[in-house]
Amino acid sequence: MIHVRRKPDAALILAHLDRLSEAPPGDAEPWWPRYVYHFTDLRNAVSILESGRIYSRNEAVARGLMQTDNASSSVIQKTDDRAKSYARFYFRPRTPTQHNNEGVRTADNRDNESHCPVPVFFLLNAREVLTMAETMFADGNLKTSPPRSSAADFVGLPWEMIYHSSSLYRCDPTEKREIIHHRHAEVVVPNWLELTEDNLRFILCRSPAELRTLMSHLSPKARHRWEKKIGQATRSSLFFSEWTYVQTANLTAEKIQLSFNPSTTSPGPFRVVVNILEESTGLVYTSSSSAYYANDKLELSLENLRDTSRYAVKCYLDESLVYWDRYEASNDVPF
Repeated sequence: MIHVRRKPDAALILAHLDRLSEAPPGDAEPWWPRYVYHFTDLRNAVSILESGRIYSRNEAVARGLMQTDNASSSVIQKTDDRAKSYARFYFRPRTPTQHNNEGVRTADNRDNESHCPVPVFFLLNAREVLTMAETMFADGNLKTSPPRSSAADFVGLPWEMIYHSSSLYRCDPTEKREIIHHRHAEVVVPNWLELTEDNLRFILCRSPAELRTLMSHLSPKARHRWEKKIGQATRSSLFFSEWTYVQTANLTAEKIQLSFNPSTTSPGPFRVVVNILEESTGLVYTSSSSAYYANDKLELSLENLRDTSRYAVKCYLDESLVYWDRYEASNDVPF
C-alpha cells in the first residue's frame, strides 16, 4: 500500500472543492471540479497504463516513454527546465492547448507542429490529488506562472476565468489574453504521479472505435488492471470532436467498415493505409489511397482473403494510427 502524505491545510482545500461543486464558477460543468485532468495521445496513454505512472516530461524522455509529443517544439524550447520536472494536470478539460492539437490533421493544419491524433483523458480524483503534500497549483501555464502549494493559494485562484468557456469574441485583447492564460491553470506533482484505485477515476476515449484501439494496444496485464476504468466519454464537454477521427467500426467476415467524423473541419486529403493481417496464414493485405478525404465511411471487401474467420486490422491516416482491432468469428451455434 502506498502511503500518501497530506497537506496540513488539506481540510480547507476539500471545503473549497465542495463549494466549487455546489456553485460552479464561470462556465464550469458541475462535475468539472471533482477531477483534475491529464490529456495525452493514445500512445503516451498506453505507456502510462503499462507503467502505472503519469511522468513528468523529463522522466518520460529519460525512460523512453514519450511516444507522441502533444506540445509544440517551439513552446517546449521556451519552457523552463523546472516545469519539465513536473507531472502536469489541468483543472478542466477543453483547454486552448487541447483545442490546438486534438484530432487528426494534415501537416499544414497543425498549430506549431503540435499534434494529438487520438486523444485519451485521465480523470483523477481532485480530493486525492490536490491534498497531497507535494502537489502545487499555478494560475496559468507553468511557463509564466510559478506554482504554489498552500490552501490559501488554492482558494485564491481566479476560478471564474479558469472555468471560463464562453466565446471570447467580445473581449478586448488584454482580457482575451488573461482568460486564455487562466484557462491553462495547472496542477503539478514533482517527477511522477503513481496511479492508484483511489486517485484514478476514469480513462476516457472519444469514440467506440478509439476505445477499441486503446484496448488493442494494452498488454493483458495492463488490460486486466485498468479495464474497469476505461470507457467512452458520454459528455460533450470533455472533447471538442471538431477534427478527424474514427467514430465507429463494423468488422465482419465479409467486410470492414470504418465511419469517420462527418463534421470534421480537417477532412484531408490524407494518405490512408489499411493493413489486414490474416491470422491463420500470417498474410498481410494492404489497401491504400494517396488522397483520401476522411469524412464519410470507408468500406473494404474481404473477398480476396483466404480465411476471414480471424483477422486484425490497422488503419493509418498519414503517419497516425487511428484504428486497431481484431475480428474473430463466433463459434456459438444455436443447438
